[in-house]
Amino acid sequence: MKHRMWLAGALLTLLWTTPALADNRFIVRSTLGPIVLTQFCVFQGCTVVGALDGMLNQVFLLTTPSAIDTTIFLNLLQNTPGILDAELDQLISLVGGLNTVTTLPPD
Repeated sequence: MKHRMWLAGALLTLLWTTPALADNRFIVRSTLGPIVLTQFCVFQGCTVVGALDGMLNQVFLLTTPSAIDTTIFLNLLQNTPGILDAELDQLISLVGGLNTVTTLPPD
């Protein structure tokens, strides 16, 4: 009986928890390397998740808490020496509108 009450309490607790806010994800191309980029993130409140290009260490995935404004953080990244490019990691749907047949221009 105690087992069932404990299980019911645990399930009830799980149902009442609020979902965690998702982190913002950024794809960054940099010449700084993982160590310097990690030190940059210590001061800016981001986290280097890892390299996206294997052992080349030029393209990285960074995350920030969702409370940080993505536009401001992107501007900060793009104005930092050694960071060549930065963009928000987003899912893009390619379904709508791209299934049109194009004709070749007349010769």
